[in-house]
Amino acid sequence: MNVRKVLRNSSKTAGLLACCVFSSGASALGNPVDYVDVRNGGININNGKVEVKPVNGNYSHISSGNTVSFSKEIKAGCKGSSYLKIARIFFGHMSAEGKIVESAGDAYYKGVPQANVVSIPYTNVNMAVPVNKIGFSPAQICQSMLQTKINQGQSKAQVMSQDFTVFKPIKFSGVAACAKPGKDWHYKTDYLNDTMRVVCKAAPKPSIPMAPLKGIKANTPNIQDGPGEINAGYQPLVITQANILAETLNYTGSCPKNLKFTVRIKGQGKGGVKYSVLDNGSYIHNGVNNTFEQNGDWWQEQFTFKVNPGNINQLVNHKFTLKIQYRDSKAQGLSWKPFNDGTELQWSHKCTPQAKFQMGSPQGNGGINYNNPKQASQMKIAPEQISPEPQKPARVAR
Repeated sequence: MNVRKVLRNSSKTAGLLACCVFSSGASALGNPVDYVDVRNGGININNGKVEVKPVNGNYSHISSGNTVSFSKEIKAGCKGSSYLKIARIFFGHMSAEGKIVESAGDAYYKGVPQANVVSIPYTNVNMAVPVNKIGFSPAQICQSMLQTKINQGQSKAQVMSQDFTVFKPIKFSGVAACAKPGKDWHYKTDYLNDTMRVVCKAAPKPSIPMAPLKGIKANTPNIQDGPGEINAGYQPLVITQANILAETLNYTGSCPKNLKFTVRIKGQGKGGVKYSVLDNGSYIHNGVNNTFEQNGDWWQEQFTFKVNPGNINQLVNHKFTLKIQYRDSKAQGLSWKPFNDGTELQWSHKCTPQAKFQMGSPQGNGGINYNNPKQASQMKIAPEQISPEPQKPARVAR
């Protein structure tokens, strides 16, 4: 005998479900949810970025605000005469399949407004995840990085003299629910792996006031052109930070496709810089700048990487590794120095099949007749008026 306990909050409550649904006969068979897909949305340099500043010699102050921004997109559709009840993106792992749903608790999520529709196209969802709900401490990550560098032989002052970026793996869950009028809801979940950038900021340099000396005229050093070149002593080129940025961190779509990436290098001084990008250990791109000249600012260069069609709908994971060598403008011979900070970028792509359609069909749906009649039926749109979702009391099967 099946024993079920169903307890659903109303649409006005904050959680997805107050508790779980237990059923010995529950399965994915007969699920009215046809599809749900979540992917990255618009590109913003501050997406997934949190900054931590040191205070009194320890990383403790989050200086980028109380939330972390993300831009995502979600689409969902129902089968037959079922209607879409919810389409939400959760920060973190959320399991919902069939009638079995994991408790959402106080997890952060944001939904797409909808009423009496069968499906929604990719819709942008701008998320502002509170720092206290990301599940880990950015300050502790920076403290651990600091201790690791110290264990490797660097001093605390050396580490805190520059910025460091630590990449933390995270996950998003796209949840959709469909149901026929008066019937139980069924759920389906899609997952998106992502990374959060924890930037451990450099400590501010102390300012030491100098009292004027009576009767002594100070000689002002002669500042020459170029960073760090004064008559008090030439400062050679040093690379302080580097990273790789992806225009699309988790690509899903047609293949082949040229995806854009950006290599960024921060340094002090002038000279030459050359770099290589490896994908899962294989060289894919090389770059060089023989006129590198920066005063603690970023230099960047863009390149493309082509993803070819392989197994359709199969997720392919990539790990880009950045290798950098640099040489001061006054260096002699082949005196290239490596910059070893282990810069990596983890991303993925998934090639999807192309939709086949015919124009001018007598079938309706705006002149489009999809080969799959079930997909075509999902193009039906209910009248524009919005009616509130009917409230269903909790049921207990005895």
